[in-house]
Amino acid sequence: MLFKRLSFVFVLLLSGCSLLSEPPHTLKNYQGMERQQALATSNFWQLSGKIAFIQQNKRESAVIYWEKQGVNQKITVTNVLGITLFKLTSDADKHVIDVDGKSYQGKDLDSLLFDLTQLEFPVEPIAYWIKALPFSEDDQIDDKNGLPNILIGNYHSNQYKVTYSGYKAFQGVQMPTKISVKHPSSTIKLSINKWVL
Repeated sequence: MLFKRLSFVFVLLLSGCSLLSEPPHTLKNYQGMERQQALATSNFWQLSGKIAFIQQNKRESAVIYWEKQGVNQKITVTNVLGITLFKLTSDADKHVIDVDGKSYQGKDLDSLLFDLTQLEFPVEPIAYWIKALPFSEDDQIDDKNGLPNILIGNYHSNQYKVTYSGYKAFQGVQMPTKISVKHPSSTIKLSINKWVL
């Protein structure tokens, strides 16, 4: 009788351990329209990784942290020496950029960012393209296996070619990890190591 009780307790302990070792939820690999809908309904995301700005007379490699919640966003770009190139805080159409210990604000984010950093970084469309989502109805997506590999987008009468060369599942959604955004006069390369959705 004692042996049966001990066996029962042992089985309960083992089953309890196996339950504790399971992940809190099973990841589901969303693809195609299901993936787009999951991302479109999300009001919040964060990413961290590396970014490279390649322009005709300038090349800058840095670390990027980007957080977006609705119309608010924060972007911090720090070079390899740990020096902050710029810190952006946006609240709807009001943008504040900190550069060299000074704060500047304006409503035209692209112009403000370029004037202060000389970097071509179209934040508004890249906030969509970085998730492999179209920014406008005119964006054209070529996808294989349900995930975009090339996106052709237009922004302020300029054409951009966005190439996705890597994906990884984060919280059940396949997210880009290797992205290249090409424009006739510049290229932005991103290597993302963490997404929070």
